Amino acid sequence: MISMRYEPPEGSFPKWTLQDTCVCLTLLAIFLASRFLWIATSPESSSYWEEAYRWAAVEQLGTAGANVPLSEYQADQYQGGSLVVIVLAAALGAIGIHPFVALKLVALGFSGSTLVALYFLGHLFFGRLVALLSGMIFVVGPPLVAFWGVVAMGFHSESALLSLCVLGIFLALMEGLWTGPRAWLGFGVASGLAIWFAPTAGIYVVACVVAWPFLANLPRVSCLLIAALGFLLGMAPWLAYNFANDFAGLDRIFEVFGARPSADFWRSQSLGTRAVDLLLNTPTQGLLDPGGDLSRPWPAFAIFGGVWGPTTIALTAAMVRALRIVRTRRAPADIGARREFVFLVCAIIFSAALMLSRFNFDSDPSPIVYRLIAPLAVFLILPIAASAARGLDSGGLIARWTAVGFATALTSLAVATLSFAIVHVEAGTPLTLRGGYVVWGRLLYNKYSRDIGDAIDVANHVATDPERGDILRGIGWGMRHVHEHEETSDLSHAVQAISAEDRKIVLAGLGWALERRRVDVATELEQRDDPQMRHLLQNIEKLTEWIDSQEFGNPAPNTARQE
Repeated sequence: MISMRYEPPEGSFPKWTLQDTCVCLTLLAIFLASRFLWIATSPESSSYWEEAYRWAAVEQLGTAGANVPLSEYQADQYQGGSLVVIVLAAALGAIGIHPFVALKLVALGFSGSTLVALYFLGHLFFGRLVALLSGMIFVVGPPLVAFWGVVAMGFHSESALLSLCVLGIFLALMEGLWTGPRAWLGFGVASGLAIWFAPTAGIYVVACVVAWPFLANLPRVSCLLIAALGFLLGMAPWLAYNFANDFAGLDRIFEVFGARPSADFWRSQSLGTRAVDLLLNTPTQGLLDPGGDLSRPWPAFAIFGGVWGPTTIALTAAMVRALRIVRTRRAPADIGARREFVFLVCAIIFSAALMLSRFNFDSDPSPIVYRLIAPLAVFLILPIAASAARGLDSGGLIARWTAVGFATALTSLAVATLSFAIVHVEAGTPLTLRGGYVVWGRLLYNKYSRDIGDAIDVANHVATDPERGDILRGIGWGMRHVHEHEETSDLSHAVQAISAEDRKIVLAGLGWALERRRVDVATELEQRDDPQMRHLLQNIEKLTEWIDSQEFGNPAPNTARQE
């Protein structure tokens, strides 16, 4: 039986016993069984429309092979994780597994490995009790993390696994459990791979750099040089791709921080409004009801209170311990607090980066709106579990109230996740293979909006009729996303580079996408007046009139997927 004492290991790596293996495997079995059941019984709440592209790409790799360089299957210019997911699923497809099933297995492979990593780090640095509590929290939710754990995207959610590896190596270096050139090289390689996989992982690498001076002496220059070499090795796939594509992977970073115009519709917000969204809306709506499915207020308030009452106490206690470290510089007496510190620094650096960016949550509730916070939610599980373990180890009334609080939070998380799985219907689901080719077209234009000819060239190599026509319609959808804020002259210039026959299909897809967008914007304006939205609606109507003047029809409705 696992001890109910809070005992962070000291001095060396703790022994991993048969009991640890059994507990970890039990948690993993419960996790995988619940997720398989979710995927099998509720595909509408366990898929995301862009996942259909991964399905189409895996199908293409399985039937025709790579007709273009493998890097072309990367969904965008700045995240390599999508390519990793596609290649892994294609490998499973090569042994006879259906491409869509293979994608879901890859998604569960990442999320299941994240659970194991969380348990392992908890055991390694905080003791068995923290490992158990952390695993239990991850198994039951929160809904946002659970949703992205069953969707094969290859972005923020899956990057949590690599970031946990980075944080684990950081703690091993800081505590002297793993030293020497190999350790520093490993930290650099893991950091580079994590950032290549999803650039937001850079936030957590920066958190390690910021936390180090509070926890240990500055490392030798030779160690930093070895880490830098490892970082370059880890970033090698990103560097190779961007050398060949004019460093287009930097565009998204410039867009997010306002250094370059973006096709995404981010409303202007004051710092105060952004702070309210970050501190109040994101932890409640974002984590616990990301789809906005709790239509009645009282169930929502009960779930939010059940989770965030105990969680707020746990995080407050962890922050008090962190402030003590900042004030006393290293506080060696409390080993657990030293190890929790970097996870709390992750939250601070993430919050600062979000406040400085253009990204906001001022939109209808949807898991994609809150996707950035999924990794952070995973990282904060450890300090929350550490606070709970300290309370349980205190004995007496504190232990009893801690047990009640933890049970209440765990039950509320389970209810929230189960409710989401049963009730939520994600737009664009259930997925279809043909719809995946339409999505492929949209992503192609997002990647190659500088030159539509490049997008058409990829379509010509990877597909034949009717898939090629679906990709072209998807390119029209992508043009809506990129050009809806621009003048008709910009749009006209963009389509002149393609043949008249292809132009007809592309503009048909664009017309469909603009009409769907017009309906959505008009509906939102009926609910609240917004000058930015009014201007957008006027521009959409002008673009629609221009398309009508070209006398092109609309695409068949069953080939285009809802955004």
